[in-house]
Amino acid sequence: KVVIKDLPLDHDTDVIKNCLKKHGFVIGKVTRLTQFRTRQPLPFFLVEVGKSEISTKPEEIFKLKNLNHLSITVDPYRGRKKTIQCFKCNRFNHTAELCSMTPRCLKCGQSHITIECDIKQRIEKPICINCNQVGHVAAYRGCAEFPKLTTAHKNRNNNFDSNKYLVSSNISYAQKANGTSANTLDSEQQMAPPAHRPGNNVNNQSAAFASTCIESNVNNTPIPAISGNNDLSVLMTALKELRKLMKEAPQLIAALQAMKYANNTADKLQLLMNACASSDFLDDP
Repeated sequence: KVVIKDLPLDHDTDVIKNCLKKHGFVIGKVTRLTQFRTRQPLPFFLVEVGKSEISTKPEEIFKLKNLNHLSITVDPYRGRKKTIQCFKCNRFNHTAELCSMTPRCLKCGQSHITIECDIKQRIEKPICINCNQVGHVAAYRGCAEFPKLTTAHKNRNNNFDSNKYLVSSNISYAQKANGTSANTLDSEQQMAPPAHRPGNNVNNQSAAFASTCIESNVNNTPIPAISGNNDLSVLMTALKELRKLMKEAPQLIAALQAMKYANNTADKLQLLMNACASSDFLDDP
């Protein structure tokens, strides 16, 4: 099986099949793939390629770059592992389109396909044509001859169904990691501390702190490089410029302090831009 990509979503599967046959391939079936859980159609087409002595080798299909005048990509099919049962012979791991075995009826076991069987009513005690046990047909997944899925595959499905019940709408991941319970959230209202307004004592303290940090360099004293690295010099220069800017626009101090309550970088930048937009020096000519 291969998957053909880059074709339009509504491309006719019969057209794909006929075009591949013109290239010499034996094509069993062409199916448009769908999303596993929502069943929404996908722009991918599953193609079953057969073998024949006079046909093109199946592996040559991976060399195709164009189909029906459209550019395509051909990849191996890596779908979910599941049991494939032939509707012609009712054996496993192949499809009816590519089956070369003698037909076997699911109901009576004779040499014809099931839909051509004369038995139309429900059989009370069917006999399995694979294990010869009474009470089920060959399509029964509990049959001893029915291939079983691996443990890893079954665990993947079970985990998906069970994990959806572990999500609580009123508890975030961070609160769950910190051990916060739903009862605690109900009894306590979670509120972020308000942002500080410009002109209060906190602004003065922040300005004093910035002034102290760069006091040693206010006279433009050159800073010697340390082991050839000028990172410290660049940092001190930046602090000096920041000190000047905070004197001209004290709103920046409140914005910088409010950043610690922001959730992401975009919110932090928004606070900084709002402070710059409200600064008095922007109105000066």
